[in-house]
Amino acid sequence: MRDSRGALTSHRARATIVTQLLNAREPLTLADLQQWLGHDTPPAPATTPRSCSAP
Repeated sequence: MRDSRGALTSHRARATIVTQLLNAREPLTLADLQQWLGHDTPPAPATTPRSCSAP
């Protein structure tokens, strides 16, 4: 199945559900969401922030 953003994958569906749970009128706490997702520890950031180079 595809939409305007490409293939509808299980990862995209899961990310959509998580976003809805976080943006709900009464959102889940981060700890509850992690438990719901089956995570034992907080996830690592998807990207690493860049450090500014000194001139």
